[in-house]
Amino acid sequence: MANTFNPILQNLELKPLSPSNPSPSPRPGRVIVLAGKNQPLLVIRHGEGGAPTRGQLMLGKYNRFYEIDMTEQHFNFDELLQSNDNISAFRAAINFSCRVRDPALIVEHNVTDALRVIRPLVGEAMAEIAIRYSIEQLDRVRQEMRRINLTRTTHSGFSVSHLSFNLTLTKEAERIANAGAMQRLEHRNAIEQVRRENEIKDERARRTIRVIKGGVEDMVAEHLANNPNDMLNVAKMFYEQRQKEQELFKIAAEIEDPHIRELMIERLTGKPMAELTSGAVPNNDQTDDDIIVEDEGDMPDDFRRD
Repeated sequence: MANTFNPILQNLELKPLSPSNPSPSPRPGRVIVLAGKNQPLLVIRHGEGGAPTRGQLMLGKYNRFYEIDMTEQHFNFDELLQSNDNISAFRAAINFSCRVRDPALIVEHNVTDALRVIRPLVGEAMAEIAIRYSIEQLDRVRQEMRRINLTRTTHSGFSVSHLSFNLTLTKEAERIANAGAMQRLEHRNAIEQVRRENEIKDERARRTIRVIKGGVEDMVAEHLANNPNDMLNVAKMFYEQRQKEQELFKIAAEIEDPHIRELMIERLTGKPMAELTSGAVPNNDQTDDDIIVEDEGDMPDDFRRD
């Protein structure tokens, strides 16, 4: 694959009355351009009419003869493209194909190095994209560059028929990217660690609330779940809790105010008084002290009727 391309194959002076002047008939894949003083450029294409004869060239109307290569040419080159941090860069290995589009313009501008005029345009189109992104967005940069309009990357005298590239990071950019990836991983791990710790704290808080709401049974279950071999202490704890409840029932039995007494019984048994007294026979003459309870299973001994 060529690294440069001179589209002007011949640039000859035409001498008046000289039989050595070249033939103005172009070969396939070639174009002849004739130039003369105060004359517009004459472009002669293969297979087309209008070409002057050798005799006409001898008359001196044209004094320059150009043969232009119209075949497709292939090139490759590398470009460093700055990223948005102004420190690291992308590396683009670029391949493209082009051919002469306007041979008269090639002659007029005397373009003898196609790569020199096309490469800056290709590099500029890619650089405008790369500068908007960080090196961590390599895939996004590739996507954007695949959308490059080929007409923007073309000198007016050429047409680009193919453009491809392999976009990577420079070694320094790779080092920076790897370090950044490690920092992001450590940051994510730290966030995950905090999240797990918060979940553990939340679960402990929920268990504590369940124990508080559930009473001694949930407290025992929680203790045994964390200490399965601690049955003796659990039994002791359970006994002490029952003793405290019996003491509280005795205190409740001595309360004269029936409403306060019922409230304490409900709190101690965990059941509403209406459920504990279900089955009682209503009697308008009864007082609060004469409440009949058919099912005394949930009542302490101090509240049972003889």
